[in-house]
Amino acid sequence: MIELNILGPAEIRNSKGELENSFLAGPKRLALLTFLLLHRPRGFHRRDSLLPLFWPEQDQKSARNSLSNMLYHIRKTLGKEALKSRGTEEIMMVPQAFSSDALFFEEAIGKQDYENALKVYRSDLLKGFFVSNISLEFDHWLEKERERFHTLARDACSNLADSFLQQNNYENAAKWLKKGIELDPDSEELHMKLMQSLHYDGNNKAALEVYENFSRYLQDEWNEVPKPEIRKFASNLSEETKKVPEPPRDPSNKTEDEASKNALAVLPFEDLSSRKLHFAEGIHGDILTALSRISDLHVISRTSVKNYPKTEKTSALIGRELNVTWLLEGEVEQAGKIIRINVRLVHAPNDSQVWSKMYQEKLTAENIFSIRDAVADDILETLKIRLSPREKTREVQHPTQNLEAYRLYTLGRSSLDLRTEDGIYRGLDLFKGSIELDPDYALAWSGLADAHSLLKYYGLPLPPNSLSPIFVASKAVELNPNLGEAHCSLGIAYSGEQNGPAAKREFEAAINLSPSYAEAYIWLGWINLMMGNATEALAVGEKSVKFNPLSPAFRIFLSIIYLGNKKYAEGLKEAQRAREINPDYSFTHFVEGLSLYHLDQFEEALFALKKTLPHALPLSTPSRAEVQTLMAFCYHALGNSEWGQNLKEEIHSRINPFPMAMLHALYDEKNAAFRSLENVQEWGSFSNEIIRYLFPKVFADLRKDERFTQLIGKINKAWGLEQEHE
Repeated sequence: MIELNILGPAEIRNSKGELENSFLAGPKRLALLTFLLLHRPRGFHRRDSLLPLFWPEQDQKSARNSLSNMLYHIRKTLGKEALKSRGTEEIMMVPQAFSSDALFFEEAIGKQDYENALKVYRSDLLKGFFVSNISLEFDHWLEKERERFHTLARDACSNLADSFLQQNNYENAAKWLKKGIELDPDSEELHMKLMQSLHYDGNNKAALEVYENFSRYLQDEWNEVPKPEIRKFASNLSEETKKVPEPPRDPSNKTEDEASKNALAVLPFEDLSSRKLHFAEGIHGDILTALSRISDLHVISRTSVKNYPKTEKTSALIGRELNVTWLLEGEVEQAGKIIRINVRLVHAPNDSQVWSKMYQEKLTAENIFSIRDAVADDILETLKIRLSPREKTREVQHPTQNLEAYRLYTLGRSSLDLRTEDGIYRGLDLFKGSIELDPDYALAWSGLADAHSLLKYYGLPLPPNSLSPIFVASKAVELNPNLGEAHCSLGIAYSGEQNGPAAKREFEAAINLSPSYAEAYIWLGWINLMMGNATEALAVGEKSVKFNPLSPAFRIFLSIIYLGNKKYAEGLKEAQRAREINPDYSFTHFVEGLSLYHLDQFEEALFALKKTLPHALPLSTPSRAEVQTLMAFCYHALGNSEWGQNLKEEIHSRINPFPMAMLHALYDEKNAAFRSLENVQEWGSFSNEIIRYLFPKVFADLRKDERFTQLIGKINKAWGLEQEHE
């Protein structure tokens, strides 16, 4: 296949790999070829639109002859299949007929395959290229394309570096940061990251050399000095402090109490038993939950710490990744009818053990909970944490006396944490089994309510004769009113019924009872977003990720909240982080596409949405019609209006009034949009967020109309509100 390489000095190679210099001898041929290949929107070009671009000083007849001659040379060099005609006036490139480094680069960037993209980026687009007797419009277009490719390449270096930083692979991070700096020598951000990477890798000398070289460059080129932040970092390096370095973390982790002395992670306990009955998981979860109820402790969620079973990472490294000072480690062993638990408290920055103890009792549910309470008390005493008056008077409860019910509940929670279809159904069955053994087990009722709520949320069918989530969660609260998990489950159930005030009340109650309960925080953030309180949602959402930094679901929730606050770049970053944590979590592709659209990266957004489509069901969130509608938005932005018009015929407005309303708005059919919006029967999470916050350009005219105010009132009423909250 013919190769066309234009990222750098242009070269064309034939199927034997030999250079084809004859075509490049005519610079205007290359200019025309590049324009036909890269001009957006991609597709057909009218001949009469090309004439003034490339032959501005020729009459039309001469210019047409010149164009025909150029097209002949393109076909001769790249093959007859490289050009396609539509009628006599339209032509387009057929990229499948040859290979192009520029198109490969764009495709790899869209897939976030940054490393392969950068392999083909030799230098700026058509570096050193010049053509005379051509229009200024073409010159401007070429310069913008150079800048676009250059920016994509620089950002790819930065994204690769960020990925390696998250893996604590500082050597590779530094490699890509140096490449990025070659592309953008003025970037203080890249220089700062490079200095940090070298510092974390133990090479302060090299980090200081980077700073000194950058300072000289700024002085020589711009007569400026680096910004205060990078100067301060360099000053700290020069002092050669012995402080354990902290790698950069996500913005959502940078809170006022970062690196709090009472931040703790309970790492998964190792099961040393010959038979794996999952008591280690249950005991680990019980201790974690007991500690999360202490207001002066900041406890990392189970979902995040489960990533560290039998890890070879050092305590200092785990502490930095989770942003905690203390780690609780342990082993559980069942020997016959005896349960033995050994735990250690480690000061993460110094990787030093400060306390350890072994607990041994007869294996009963009662004794497991007694050990849980003893461990929690010993940790509080070691860390010199005082309980609040209310915490001192709170009654200590042992959830169940049935050991098998306890085991089934533990397995159910582990299954539910997967957030997959199989995991939810398996969790539901396990919770049912636990309740059959102990009908008064409040935690099992709470788990059962969550399983029902998640099935409803994801549009999955409920088993026959299922109870409503509100009934099940209310049963949990009735059995134990002081259980934060039960109140959170009830809040989730109310959310499913769009009872905003009741849901918010339950989430706040859950946080009041369990101040480190991450699940309650993220749901409280989401319900605030649904009720029109975007700013309040953001504060709570960012806090939730601090408690559960390695959960893809939490990252996606926070991404959606960021979008609602018009923080589109932050929303994209959270969606990408979710995909890094779990590439199989399909919802990430949808939110990533939504973020990319709002950043005007329409081709990349379309690529992400296409990945979502196979997972979108007719009644899921988002539904298939809703995903297709967003794809229509992308196609429309890229110049293809027909795709969305055809979609109108496919989507039945009576069944899918909201996607139809979006399509009407896209095509400036305001009255038709409002007619469709009037037919929306249920304002769920997707439609609510879209109407309140997203697509400011497409919905600008709708939001100025007085009918929009009435619509918001209708949505508020649907969510149990009397009036709109901005």
